[in-house]
Amino acid sequence: MVMENRYLQIQGIVDRTVLNELIDVEKYAKPNTEWLFVDYSPVQYKLNTKFDIILAGEEKKMLPKFFNIKLLDAFEQTGKKLDCIPLGWKTICRFECKPIPAAVLKLPVLSSWTYTSELKFARHEDIVVDPFNISKSVYSEVLNDFISMSIHTDSINKKSKEDLLDILSKVISGNTENIAHKITNPGLIVESKRKELHLSH
Repeated sequence: MVMENRYLQIQGIVDRTVLNELIDVEKYAKPNTEWLFVDYSPVQYKLNTKFDIILAGEEKKMLPKFFNIKLLDAFEQTGKKLDCIPLGWKTICRFECKPIPAAVLKLPVLSSWTYTSELKFARHEDIVVDPFNISKSVYSEVLNDFISMSIHTDSINKKSKEDLLDILSKVISGNTENIAHKITNPGLIVESKRKELHLSH
């Protein structure tokens, strides 16, 4: 995976005592949100920017799932509200994600920007992925998400959804050897979604 330096380095969860000293937290009460210390930003990020990739570890390994992490608020160190995360600034930010990722919940609770975790939020458009080095679990997650969206959309009828699953089954069975290098048990994914489709109707 080749990546430009365009991601948010997350340091840790903001201690509630510190947060209450800087911000009227009650004004920002909302479920599925977390306040985080964010290190120097490599670019400007506007409020409501969405991040869908989490990178972890020194090697910046992509977690095998796509997320929907939304930047709701940003504050500078004195508690002044910002309309973006400015280029080169450290900030305290509130993010929304349903649910909060386990990797975020495992972060340490901090009183300042003193710890550098190995967790980063990124947008897929800021990452260049080598398809030969991406993990099988990521490919599997993409296939699973695609089929889930397809069978739960209201824009096509049940018959069309069944036809789609039939076509996917044929594509997989006709390309088993090639697909096996990228996706673990793709046939099982399709069949589990077929059961899900019938259970939902």
